Amino acid sequence: MNTSKKISGFRKRLLGFKTTFVFMALVVLFFGAALPVLALDTGVQYGTASGLGTQDLRITIMKIIRIFLGFVGVIAIVINVYAGYLWMASAGNAEQIDKAKRILRNAVIGLVIIFSAFGIVSFIISALEGATNVGQTPGGGPPAGACDNCGHLGNGIIESVYPIPFAKNVARNTSIMVTFKVAMKPETIVKGCTALPCADKELVSNNVRIYENNKPEASRLGDGDVLASSTDGKTFVFKPKNYLGDGTNNIWYAVKLTSGIQKGNGESAFPGAAGYFTWRFEVGTFLDLDPVEAGNVFPEPDNQADNYTTAAAGQAAGKIKVLAANFPPRVNQAASVAVVKLGGTTADAASTGTYNSDFSGQIKVTVNSSSLTANVFWANNNPNNKTNAPITSDNINLGGGLTLRLGSGYAAGNQWGLNVIPNQSADTLAVDNKLYTFALTPPALTVNQIERGTDAADQAQKIAAKINADNLSVTATATGAEVSLQAKMAGKTGNIISLSASGNWASLCNIDATPVCDASRITLSGGVDAVFTATKRSAADKPRNATIAIDFNEAISPAQVNKDTIIIEYSTDPNGVGGWTPVNGVYLISNQYKTVEFLSGVPCDNGAGGTVTNSCGDKIYCLPTNDTNPYRPTHYRVTVKAGLLKECTATDCTDPNFKVCIPTAGGNGSACQGDAGGTTGVFYPEVRSAPAGIIDAAANSFNGNENTYTLNSRIFGQAEGPQTQSGQPPYELNKVCSNNHTNYCLNDSDCGAGNTCLRLSDEQGDDLIWSFYINRSLDLSPSVIKAVGPVIGGNGTSLTAPVDSAFNEVMMSASLKPGSNYQDGYCQCATNDDCNYDTTGQICENFRCKNQSGDQLFCLENKECKNNGVCHNRKYISLIDKATQPVGWWASKVDLDIVLPKDGYADETMVELNHTKFLEVTNYGLELGSGIKDIYQNCYLPSGGPKGNSADNHCNITTATACSGDNECPTGERCISVCNPGDPNCCQGSPYCCNGQPMDVAAWEASPCYTGY
Repeated sequence: MNTSKKISGFRKRLLGFKTTFVFMALVVLFFGAALPVLALDTGVQYGTASGLGTQDLRITIMKIIRIFLGFVGVIAIVINVYAGYLWMASAGNAEQIDKAKRILRNAVIGLVIIFSAFGIVSFIISALEGATNVGQTPGGGPPAGACDNCGHLGNGIIESVYPIPFAKNVARNTSIMVTFKVAMKPETIVKGCTALPCADKELVSNNVRIYENNKPEASRLGDGDVLASSTDGKTFVFKPKNYLGDGTNNIWYAVKLTSGIQKGNGESAFPGAAGYFTWRFEVGTFLDLDPVEAGNVFPEPDNQADNYTTAAAGQAAGKIKVLAANFPPRVNQAASVAVVKLGGTTADAASTGTYNSDFSGQIKVTVNSSSLTANVFWANNNPNNKTNAPITSDNINLGGGLTLRLGSGYAAGNQWGLNVIPNQSADTLAVDNKLYTFALTPPALTVNQIERGTDAADQAQKIAAKINADNLSVTATATGAEVSLQAKMAGKTGNIISLSASGNWASLCNIDATPVCDASRITLSGGVDAVFTATKRSAADKPRNATIAIDFNEAISPAQVNKDTIIIEYSTDPNGVGGWTPVNGVYLISNQYKTVEFLSGVPCDNGAGGTVTNSCGDKIYCLPTNDTNPYRPTHYRVTVKAGLLKECTATDCTDPNFKVCIPTAGGNGSACQGDAGGTTGVFYPEVRSAPAGIIDAAANSFNGNENTYTLNSRIFGQAEGPQTQSGQPPYELNKVCSNNHTNYCLNDSDCGAGNTCLRLSDEQGDDLIWSFYINRSLDLSPSVIKAVGPVIGGNGTSLTAPVDSAFNEVMMSASLKPGSNYQDGYCQCATNDDCNYDTTGQICENFRCKNQSGDQLFCLENKECKNNGVCHNRKYISLIDKATQPVGWWASKVDLDIVLPKDGYADETMVELNHTKFLEVTNYGLELGSGIKDIYQNCYLPSGGPKGNSADNHCNITTATACSGDNECPTGERCISVCNPGDPNCCQGSPYCCNGQPMDVAAWEASPCYTGY
């Protein structure tokens, strides 16, 4: 061996070792020198307003170095494996064995150096992190993450939790709440809860573990330490019997939901490797003694019915013209080929293959004199379509997927004809939500097929007969080759009824002054509502498909929401002054437990024995109204009951500020009250175990009249309890003018100069009441997004700020929920055989299984569909998160009062998708689906919103400042993409919109926005 080369190689290795050693030494010295000054304020906390983290920059650098060392270590291991391979594959070759030894020796040295460096760096990181946590409370510093397996929140089975992940300074007397997207098996959460509702039972603490975050899970609260409740099997409330925390230190808590929790079908709620969900929040040192209050309500208080003059409604109409020139419509037909002998030919021939061309007619094949080729004529002997095809082993390739096999004895001049019919799909006709195909004469027809006629006029008769037999939203009359359609229900609602057709067999027309005819799609026209020419006397009366909504200023307990605590009534008296009748319906809780909505249980009638549906095919539900002559709207009132204050004896009033037990004014028991200082005459706000009224998450009563008291320089709401305790009638939201209490008003401008708009009863009790008027009209207009933030395609986005979308009207809060995976899907179908027609009577309409009568049966999973078909669930508000460590996310909303003069009630809604901290250098997105509805139950058209890269992008407050990202706006502002409803520059008119670009289905599925849904 060459000695000089050997020495040179050794020197190189020694140089590499020295270089690595010097690098390690510099790292150790630099950060070792930094350790004594780790308490220095680096200033990184000032970046939190923009969502930046507060981690020490030195820690970040060291973590990068550790990642780099880990990567180098992997390479060293690969080199070791390579050396071992060379040795084993040497087959005794001494030179190759020496080479393998050298590589292996160098790799081992490198591994020792890398592992040493990795250990030193890890030690420095631990020292740095430990130093930066100096001075934290006994409860421990903030945990590393807001949640574990965060993907379960939002994208998974959990809709929302309370307190939210990483909430700070939460009251010690708080309840803990969780809402699942589907009904759970309640006994796996609430001990002994085999039938709902369940109230104040023991917790199954092995499945729901509540414990201090810096202590082991074994220290969790036990079964008997927590009262658990649920009314619907989806939302669960956990009330610790003793206050959380210690009253001295802020303490971090964790709540762990384990795989022992089961869905209603017995399956684990958290299957697989990520078989649990944990979230964390910080408990402070105080008790929440501030009762909950009401915020926005809808409909807003309306003191007087509008005056109406009415005119008859008009019905929308349209026409289907069957075109004789293009008759008949196509029916489903498989490709076919028939071979015939021509010109005296006696030799046999047969076709093989599957015909795949669209030519219909006869293909002629003639054997040439050479017997080696044949003339093939397509399109009925047209010379321009002639080809000269070789005869190979008695086969002629004709094209179009066909081969002609010649029988024995063929000769020059022999000729065959192939009569071909291409494969074709049936033409379709869609009337409203019903899709038909054309088919041949019975018995081949199904319920969704129309028989093909003998001519255009006969076809029109058959179309009209089928439409009328199916009792659709229109009536049909055939005259000659035309079918006239008229909406059964008079009014503008008929103008959304659509007609569409495939193929060129028909022309579809509306009935405008200048009729518009289109071969593919139109909507009926000419429908006008009964003219309610209203003289507005207070707020405008609302359409009957309104949802009643109440926003609260903090989270309430869902367990106390029912028909006895929020009472919905309407007057059957034509004058609206008596005959108060309860309305049946459902109560929906959303917006992080701060909004309650009431949806009537009565489907809206269409005036012809059917029900009204929205653009998604869902039934719309209506509040009952009176049918009077002359016409008058229907008077409604809503009463919100306050929770009963906790009963006491002389020894129960332990709070020094509320130490006297006195009888309540209404005679319903006794309650603790203050008798000195700021709490004189003020009741302790905590409620009894059966409050029979609205309470907040800390079990405080409802403060309907919003009166206050001051304690230790802080203002609190004052609780008197319901009328049975306070002796005071409900507090009314409806207002009158200060100069004349018979003049109703919404704001001061209604009362004239120098006068104010006051509530009727400013000094009354904590029960809350307001009234309004509902008329017979329907609002069926969809909503549009006016603005989104962050800006489409923007950069420099906050890691913590919510992703928001502003709609052009008030939205239905219960539809503003995260993701999908709810029990709201339709099974996909092609025919009735794909649906449970034999057991439930479901039929196939527009490729979805729907009930012919009764409430729709919805699916959650594919296995719930016949033969394990496809279940298409709705999508609501979704975070597009393709990171390996998904964040948790949840939805909330902010109502906006923007119409001037402002009256304190919402005109529009801002939807917010909240989330745990985003990862740096990671792309995220927001998807808004058709499951979102406005306050009148109309589905949002997903393509209605801002375009991308629009010149209208600007900062949300400094609107004159154009921007392309949040980092271009002043501190605290964000860059938004905007859209003015009706503006053709907005992304509208297509079923999908990706990054501001309108798209059809195919383009959407190929776009980066497509998530597989």
